Amino acid sequence: MKLTIEQIAKIDETLVLNGVVYDDIKIELTDHIASDIEEVMINQDVDFKTALINSFDKWEAQLRPASNAFWSPFWLNGPKLFIDKWVKESKKQSFYWLLLSVVITFTTVWIIMQNKSNKFLVQLEQGYEILLIVLIVFLFIGRYLVYKSETKTIFSYMFNVHCVGSVLILAIQLICIEFDWYYIFAMNQKFTMNRLFFNVFQNIWYIVYSIYSFYFLYNHFQFERKLSKV
Repeated sequence: MKLTIEQIAKIDETLVLNGVVYDDIKIELTDHIASDIEEVMINQDVDFKTALINSFDKWEAQLRPASNAFWSPFWLNGPKLFIDKWVKESKKQSFYWLLLSVVITFTTVWIIMQNKSNKFLVQLEQGYEILLIVLIVFLFIGRYLVYKSETKTIFSYMFNVHCVGSVLILAIQLICIEFDWYYIFAMNQKFTMNRLFFNVFQNIWYIVYSIYSFYFLYNHFQFERKLSKV
């Protein structure tokens, strides 16, 4: 038994009332719940309203409000399935950008050790500052594209959160924090490999974190493109 458009709309409305407002999660849940309802209506010979109540009872635990203070922003709350998906994505991407930051840091430290001239270090600092500016510009462009998008996904929300964090970090780096690689070699300070690695890693981590924001932006528009083809 296939549900009518009105019945599907009722499922959608009920999900929104339960705090499911992101289109990607809502569509996925609607498919599951619609299948449950169709099965119940056939096997138990009940009407749509009864089957709807029974189905949502099965999903009650996943739709219950929850939060996760460590892996999500402190202000974030919503249905458990939403928080679980946020946490899963955050853990996965945190591992990737930490690993990538370490690899790039070792590579950069090796390059610095091979080129200790003041001219090279000054050029490195200037290139870093240009990269910060370019990233900030592209983050603002991404934020504008999400704002104009008619689709609301968990990835668009994650991008918005990361975008704010990234712009603040990059702006602080650009305005307030001196690029320490030059000073380690050019200002006759005592050189230590640990200090060099820490300073390089710190700056690389900021960059990788900001670039990874575009992963969420990409996934948002991938979903929007698939939705437009349905």
